[in-house]
Amino acid sequence: MFMETGMYVVCFVNDYSGYAFVYFLKMAQESELVSVFERFNQESRLMVATRDAEVLPSKLVLHSDNAKVYRGAAFTEQCQRLGYTQTFSPPHTQSQNGYFI
Repeated sequence: MFMETGMYVVCFVNDYSGYAFVYFLKMAQESELVSVFERFNQESRLMVATRDAEVLPSKLVLHSDNAKVYRGAAFTEQCQRLGYTQTFSPPHTQSQNGYFI
């Protein structure tokens, strides 16, 4: 099933709710990441809003590695439009990659 749905995996972890969102990508391209991140944003906000309507996080930070897909203009613009601040792990520090606050 994995090979049929995609060759790449992106996982967003929402530290506020504790949930991980896993998406399969056919290609490691910025355009596909932009659409997946839009979906994650909608699902994550809906989950937090229904779980704890009074307390929504005011600070949205996306922390990732330095891959080109996360630093591209389209993805950066989308993060800004959705209200996310991007932060990046230093090179060769895989343990710091990919957490969402």
